[in-house]
Amino acid sequence: MDKLEGRIAVVTGAASGIGAGIAAAFAREGADVVVADYAEPAAAEQVLAAIADAGREALFVPTDVAVEQSVAALFTAVQERFGRVDVLVNNAGIFTEALVEVMSIEDWDRVVNTNLRGTFLCTRAFLPAMLERGSGRIINIASQLGQRLASLVSPRPWLARSLPGGCWSTRSLQDRSRRHCSSARPSSGEAASSPNCRSADSERSMR
Repeated sequence: MDKLEGRIAVVTGAASGIGAGIAAAFAREGADVVVADYAEPAAAEQVLAAIADAGREALFVPTDVAVEQSVAALFTAVQERFGRVDVLVNNAGIFTEALVEVMSIEDWDRVVNTNLRGTFLCTRAFLPAMLERGSGRIINIASQLGQRLASLVSPRPWLARSLPGGCWSTRSLQDRSRRHCSSARPSSGEAASSPNCRSADSERSMR
């Protein structure tokens, strides 16, 4: 139905998985899509082809969302190619499986830097222009597992997708930017709701 006709979307962690699905779906709805991912360009060939098959323009930008300079380079590349961003999807995230007593500091930092710092850096880079234009959407993707105590789900996972921090940062953005930000937690193909985060379903009426 081309709901996103003429829009420019940036999706982080979009070379594969949920991010690739989001990117392809956006293209089918009429958006040109920037695929930002830490992976090698070859890993993004399938999603780039899907975007092109939908008749939309695709741009792959190698990005480490945990590194400020890399996110700045992403912003510059998008501005040079498209001039603006209408939708930012903070999807990049990693998972580590370890008990707290054996988890290394390196693993902890890697997860938190990608899942929380990465969301912060990308939002900080793209939000000012959206606020200046008075339009734009930011969607934060997180794991529903992080909303519950991991021990209730499995005896092994300690940190999933740093959801609580992501929720509170989204809530803060909603309050400051007329609620043009949302958080989605995929679970069996659906977004779950939470008292601390606006779900993807509640954003459907927003234009």
